[in-house]
Amino acid sequence: LQTQLLIAQKEKVGIQLQAEEYDLMAAAADLDEIEEVNANCILMANLQQASSLEQGGETVEQHLANFEETRALYDSLYQNLEVEVEKVNSV
Repeated sequence: LQTQLLIAQKEKVGIQLQAEEYDLMAAAADLDEIEEVNANCILMANLQQASSLEQGGETVEQHLANFEETRALYDSLYQNLEVEVEKVNSV
């Protein structure tokens, strides 16, 4: 959201964005969104895990496995996006 605001502010004052700068800023916005989604997924997993603590051990273990799998997936997505941002920066 901050990145999109910066793009809009630059366009408002008539600063023409270079294609590379725009791509980088768009990638940064995507990165911000991924971080927000990751935080939300972690929160949801924690809430599910907390609610299942009252239901017994097997349920907790399953939710913990789901949480760890989800976190690993989002960590991987985040790292892949960082690589893409670095590629844009190096151009």
